[in-house]
Amino acid sequence: MVVGAKPADDGEGAIVKLLDVTGLAHTVGIWPAAYAFKLARHTTLVEQNGDPIAVSGDSRASVDLPAWGVAAARLFTPAEGGSS
Repeated sequence: MVVGAKPADDGEGAIVKLLDVTGLAHTVGIWPAAYAFKLARHTTLVEQNGDPIAVSGDSRASVDLPAWGVAAARLFTPAEGGSS
């Protein structure tokens, strides 16, 4: 379940926050919709950058979501570099 999708507080990209409600760990794909993106990073719920996330040729970023857990990703739009 997407529990949040918004511009990042620091203005660098968009933040997507996910919550597992199935009780099963799985990989979730994030596709462009309101935000076109070419780069992505794992991030904490308070928007601290983590490791890069590979973005596929069809602009999909995959995030591992633990059972009953949360995950977040920062999606960088084409004009942004993801330097943080």
